Amino acid sequence: MIKNCLRCEKEFMTKPCLVREGRGKYCSRKCYHGPGKIEVSCLMCGDAFYTHRCKIEKGKGKYCSRECYNKGRVGMKVNSKPWPHYTGVKHHSYKGGGKIVKCQECGKEFNVPQSTLKIGKGKYCSKDCHYKARDYKGDKHPNWKGGRVNSGGYIMVLDKTHPNRRKDNYVREHILVVEQFIGRYLTKEETIHHINEEKADNRPENLYLFDTVGKHITYHQTKEKVLITESNLHLYKVTNE
Repeated sequence: MIKNCLRCEKEFMTKPCLVREGRGKYCSRKCYHGPGKIEVSCLMCGDAFYTHRCKIEKGKGKYCSRECYNKGRVGMKVNSKPWPHYTGVKHHSYKGGGKIVKCQECGKEFNVPQSTLKIGKGKYCSKDCHYKARDYKGDKHPNWKGGRVNSGGYIMVLDKTHPNRRKDNYVREHILVVEQFIGRYLTKEETIHHINEEKADNRPENLYLFDTVGKHITYHQTKEKVLITESNLHLYKVTNE
Protein backbone atom coordinates (compact mmCIF):
# COMPACT_ATOMS: atom_id res chain seq x y z
CA MET A 1 0.00 0.00 0.00
CA ILE A 2 1.39 3.44 -0.99
CA LYS A 3 1.08 6.40 1.41
CA ASN A 4 2.59 9.86 1.80
CA CYS A 5 4.88 10.55 4.76
CA LEU A 6 3.38 13.07 7.19
CA ARG A 7 6.82 14.56 7.77
CA CYS A 8 8.48 14.87 4.32
CA GLU A 9 5.43 14.02 2.13
CA LYS A 10 7.51 11.37 0.37
CA GLU A 11 5.64 8.34 -0.99
CA PHE A 12 6.52 5.02 0.64
CA MET A 13 5.22 1.46 0.85
CA THR A 14 3.54 0.25 4.03
CA LYS A 15 1.35 -2.64 5.10
CA PRO A 16 -2.47 -2.22 5.22
CA CYS A 17 -2.54 -3.83 8.66
CA LEU A 18 -0.29 -1.06 10.02
CA VAL A 19 -2.59 1.60 8.58
CA ARG A 20 -5.63 -0.04 10.21
CA GLU A 21 -3.79 0.10 13.55
CA GLY A 22 -3.09 3.81 13.13
CA ARG A 23 0.56 3.27 12.23
CA GLY A 24 2.52 3.54 8.99
CA LYS A 25 2.44 7.35 8.92
CA TYR A 26 6.17 8.00 8.42
CA CYS A 27 8.58 6.75 5.76
CA SER A 28 11.57 6.35 8.11
CA ARG A 29 12.63 6.40 11.74
CA LYS A 30 14.14 9.84 11.20
CA CYS A 31 10.79 11.27 10.09
CA TYR A 32 9.01 9.42 12.91
CA HIS A 33 11.18 11.05 15.61
CA GLY A 34 11.52 14.38 13.84
CA PRO A 35 8.35 16.10 15.12
CA GLY A 36 9.00 14.99 18.73
CA LYS A 37 12.73 15.66 19.00
CA ILE A 38 14.62 18.89 19.35
CA GLU A 39 18.31 19.72 19.30
CA VAL A 40 19.86 20.72 22.64
CA SER A 41 23.36 21.08 24.11
CA CYS A 42 24.76 18.71 26.75
CA LEU A 43 25.19 20.44 30.11
CA MET A 44 28.45 18.59 30.76
CA CYS A 45 30.41 18.41 27.49
CA GLY A 46 28.52 21.00 25.43
CA ASP A 47 27.97 18.69 22.43
CA ALA A 48 24.71 18.99 20.52
CA PHE A 49 22.30 16.04 20.57
CA TYR A 50 18.63 15.28 19.90
CA THR A 51 16.16 14.43 22.63
CA HIS A 52 12.38 14.14 22.97
CA ARG A 53 10.44 17.29 23.72
CA CYS A 54 8.53 15.48 26.48
CA LYS A 55 11.81 14.78 28.34
CA ILE A 56 12.69 18.47 28.27
CA GLU A 57 9.26 19.29 29.71
CA LYS A 58 9.88 16.82 32.57
CA GLY A 59 13.28 18.31 33.36
CA LYS A 60 15.23 15.47 31.74
CA GLY A 61 17.25 15.18 28.53
CA LYS A 62 20.10 17.35 29.82
CA TYR A 63 23.02 15.02 29.05
CA CYS A 64 24.10 13.38 25.80
CA SER A 65 25.36 10.14 27.38
CA ARG A 66 25.49 8.09 30.57
CA GLU A 67 29.06 9.23 31.16
CA CYS A 68 28.07 12.91 31.13
CA TYR A 69 25.05 12.12 33.29
CA ASN A 70 27.19 10.49 36.01
CA LYS A 71 29.69 13.32 35.90
CA GLY A 72 26.87 15.77 36.45
CA ARG A 73 25.54 13.79 39.43
CA VAL A 74 28.84 14.05 41.34
CA GLY A 75 29.34 17.72 40.45
CA MET A 76 32.45 17.27 38.29
CA LYS A 77 33.72 20.00 36.09
CA VAL A 78 33.30 20.00 32.31
CA ASN A 79 35.59 17.54 30.47
CA SER A 80 37.22 16.34 33.73
CA LYS A 81 38.72 12.81 33.65
CA PRO A 82 38.50 10.23 35.05
CA TRP A 83 34.97 10.34 36.47
CA PRO A 84 33.99 8.32 39.58
CA HIS A 85 30.68 6.59 40.28
CA TYR A 86 28.34 8.68 42.38
CA THR A 87 28.46 7.20 45.88
CA GLY A 88 27.71 8.18 49.46
CA VAL A 89 25.84 11.41 50.06
CA LYS A 90 25.85 12.15 46.31
CA HIS A 91 23.94 8.97 45.47
CA HIS A 92 20.21 9.40 44.81
CA SER A 93 19.37 6.54 47.21
CA TYR A 94 21.49 7.85 50.10
CA LYS A 95 19.60 7.56 53.41
CA GLY A 96 22.11 8.80 55.94
CA GLY A 97 24.77 6.08 55.73
CA GLY A 98 26.08 3.98 58.58
CA LYS A 99 26.82 4.84 62.18
CA ILE A 100 30.18 4.90 63.96
CA VAL A 101 30.11 2.59 66.99
CA LYS A 102 32.69 1.10 69.35
CA CYS A 103 33.47 -2.60 69.41
CA GLN A 104 32.26 -4.09 72.69
CA GLU A 105 35.35 -6.30 72.88
CA CYS A 106 38.38 -4.23 71.79
CA GLY A 107 36.92 -0.69 71.79
CA LYS A 108 37.84 -0.02 68.16
CA GLU A 109 35.55 2.35 66.27
CA PHE A 110 33.99 1.05 63.05
CA ASN A 111 31.13 1.84 60.68
CA VAL A 112 27.94 -0.23 60.85
CA PRO A 113 24.95 0.05 58.47
CA GLN A 114 21.80 1.29 60.18
CA SER A 115 19.91 -1.76 58.93
CA THR A 116 22.34 -3.97 60.89
CA LEU A 117 21.84 -1.98 64.08
CA LYS A 118 18.05 -2.22 63.77
CA ILE A 119 18.16 -6.01 64.08
CA GLY A 120 20.39 -5.87 67.16
CA LYS A 121 23.69 -6.74 65.47
CA GLY A 122 26.86 -4.78 64.67
CA LYS A 123 28.34 -5.01 68.19
CA TYR A 124 31.78 -6.31 67.22
CA CYS A 125 34.29 -5.08 64.65
CA SER A 126 35.37 -8.58 63.51
CA LYS A 127 34.65 -12.28 63.90
CA ASP A 128 37.65 -12.62 66.22
CA CYS A 129 36.17 -10.11 68.68
CA HIS A 130 32.77 -11.75 68.33
CA TYR A 131 34.10 -15.19 69.30
CA LYS A 132 36.27 -13.76 72.10
CA ALA A 133 33.28 -12.03 73.64
CA ARG A 134 31.00 -15.03 73.33
CA ASP A 135 33.77 -17.50 74.30
CA TYR A 136 32.60 -20.07 71.75
CA LYS A 137 34.54 -22.98 73.17
CA GLY A 138 33.45 -26.32 74.57
CA ASP A 139 29.96 -26.36 76.04
CA LYS A 140 29.51 -22.65 75.16
CA HIS A 141 29.67 -23.32 71.42
CA PRO A 142 26.26 -23.44 69.65
CA ASN A 143 27.22 -26.77 68.01
CA TRP A 144 28.20 -28.40 71.31
CA LYS A 145 26.97 -32.00 71.47
CA GLY A 146 28.07 -32.94 74.98
CA GLY A 147 31.64 -33.94 74.09
CA ARG A 148 30.52 -37.12 72.28
CA VAL A 149 30.62 -37.38 68.50
CA ASN A 150 30.49 -40.14 65.92
CA SER A 151 33.54 -40.39 63.67
CA GLY A 152 33.61 -43.19 61.10
CA GLY A 153 31.29 -45.32 63.27
CA TYR A 154 33.42 -44.91 66.40
CA ILE A 155 32.17 -42.94 69.40
CA MET A 156 34.64 -40.16 70.23
CA VAL A 157 34.79 -38.61 73.72
CA LEU A 158 36.40 -35.28 74.61
CA ASP A 159 39.34 -35.80 77.00
CA LYS A 160 41.95 -33.03 77.09
CA THR A 161 44.19 -34.87 79.58
CA HIS A 162 44.52 -38.26 77.86
CA PRO A 163 48.11 -38.97 76.70
CA ASN A 164 46.90 -40.62 73.46
CA ARG A 165 44.27 -38.02 72.53
CA ARG A 166 43.98 -36.70 68.98
CA LYS A 167 44.83 -33.14 67.97
CA ASP A 168 41.21 -32.15 68.57
CA ASN A 169 41.41 -33.61 72.14
CA TYR A 170 39.06 -36.51 71.34
CA VAL A 171 39.66 -40.18 72.25
CA ARG A 172 37.78 -43.26 71.09
CA GLU A 173 35.34 -44.32 73.76
CA HIS A 174 36.24 -48.03 73.67
CA ILE A 175 39.84 -47.12 74.62
CA LEU A 176 38.62 -45.25 77.69
CA VAL A 177 36.32 -48.13 78.65
CA VAL A 178 39.14 -50.69 78.47
CA GLU A 179 41.62 -48.47 80.32
CA GLN A 180 39.12 -47.87 83.11
CA PHE A 181 38.40 -51.58 83.35
CA ILE A 182 42.04 -52.78 83.51
CA GLY A 183 43.27 -49.77 85.51
CA ARG A 184 46.01 -48.45 83.20
CA TYR A 185 46.65 -46.73 79.87
CA LEU A 186 47.00 -48.88 76.77
CA THR A 187 50.38 -49.14 75.08
CA LYS A 188 50.93 -48.14 71.46
CA GLU A 189 51.16 -51.83 70.47
CA GLU A 190 47.85 -52.86 72.04
CA THR A 191 44.62 -52.66 70.05
CA ILE A 192 40.95 -53.37 70.79
CA HIS A 193 38.54 -55.58 68.86
CA HIS A 194 34.73 -55.35 68.93
CA ILE A 195 33.41 -58.89 69.25
CA ASN A 196 30.07 -58.25 67.52
CA GLU A 197 31.71 -55.99 64.89
CA GLU A 198 29.63 -53.02 66.10
CA LYS A 199 32.03 -50.09 66.47
CA ALA A 200 29.60 -48.09 68.63
CA ASP A 201 28.96 -50.96 71.10
CA ASN A 202 31.57 -50.19 73.75
CA ARG A 203 30.36 -52.44 76.58
CA PRO A 204 33.29 -54.18 78.36
CA GLU A 205 31.83 -57.62 77.53
CA ASN A 206 31.95 -56.70 73.81
CA LEU A 207 35.64 -55.68 73.80
CA TYR A 208 38.65 -57.93 73.29
CA LEU A 209 42.22 -56.71 73.84
CA PHE A 210 45.05 -57.80 71.53
CA ASP A 211 48.69 -57.39 72.61
CA THR A 212 49.76 -56.24 69.15
CA VAL A 213 48.18 -54.86 66.01
CA GLY A 214 49.59 -57.82 64.08
CA LYS A 215 47.55 -60.30 66.13
CA HIS A 216 44.41 -58.28 65.44
CA ILE A 217 45.07 -58.35 61.70
CA THR A 218 45.80 -62.10 61.80
CA TYR A 219 42.53 -62.74 63.62
CA HIS A 220 40.49 -60.95 60.95
CA GLN A 221 42.23 -63.00 58.28
CA THR A 222 41.47 -66.33 60.04
CA LYS A 223 38.36 -65.60 62.11
CA GLU A 224 36.35 -68.20 60.19
CA LYS A 225 38.47 -70.89 61.91
CA VAL A 226 38.88 -69.24 65.34
CA LEU A 227 35.95 -67.03 66.38
CA ILE A 228 36.17 -64.86 69.51
CA THR A 229 32.95 -64.83 71.50
CA GLU A 230 34.02 -63.65 74.98
CA SER A 231 35.92 -60.67 76.33
CA ASN A 232 39.40 -61.14 77.83
CA LEU A 233 39.65 -57.88 79.74
CA HIS A 234 39.38 -59.63 83.10
CA LEU A 235 42.65 -61.42 82.36
CA TYR A 236 44.50 -58.13 81.98
CA LYS A 237 42.88 -56.79 85.10
CA VAL A 238 43.97 -59.74 87.18
CA THR A 239 47.49 -59.62 85.71
CA ASN A 240 47.95 -55.96 86.53
CA GLU A 241 46.67 -56.38 90.05
